[in-house]
Amino acid sequence: MKQLRANREKGMTLVELLAALVLVSLVVILINSVFLFTEKNADSLSKETDVQQNLLLGMKVLTKDVRSTDGEQVTVEKNRLLLGSDEYAAKNGQLLKNGQPVAGDIQSFEVCRPPKGAVYREDELACKPLIAGEADENRIIVILEGTANRAGKSRRLSAMINMER
Repeated sequence: MKQLRANREKGMTLVELLAALVLVSLVVILINSVFLFTEKNADSLSKETDVQQNLLLGMKVLTKDVRSTDGEQVTVEKNRLLLGSDEYAAKNGQLLKNGQPVAGDIQSFEVCRPPKGAVYREDELACKPLIAGEADENRIIVILEGTANRAGKSRRLSAMINMER
């Protein structure tokens, strides 16, 4: 009788084999999903970091050049800044100095003069239309906006640069 029982339990049934395959497949799919989700988030964070670094680089170069010029050599237009013979403008997602790229991932570039005596917090800086003679010739506002992230939000970096010595 013992011998008969041992012969019946030698292998797995087809149902047991299919159940094991389903369980293994679910585990593999779960691990793969976690890996893909992590990789997608890492790529997104890397892109956002690149945009932020480009904005900081562009603002640093521009600020340095503005402060090194004589204030009388600064000409301000809405999307263009002339510093003596140097021209800053944004085109095709890049901040350009004399046509050469300074920083990438730029969605928009604005530069203007603030009203005389105006005091702003950094989050309030904006280029608004001014009445002639109301502009402060010793300061400029520079606003760089980066390309949008996956959530559709973009980074904005702004600064008021004082050109008085």
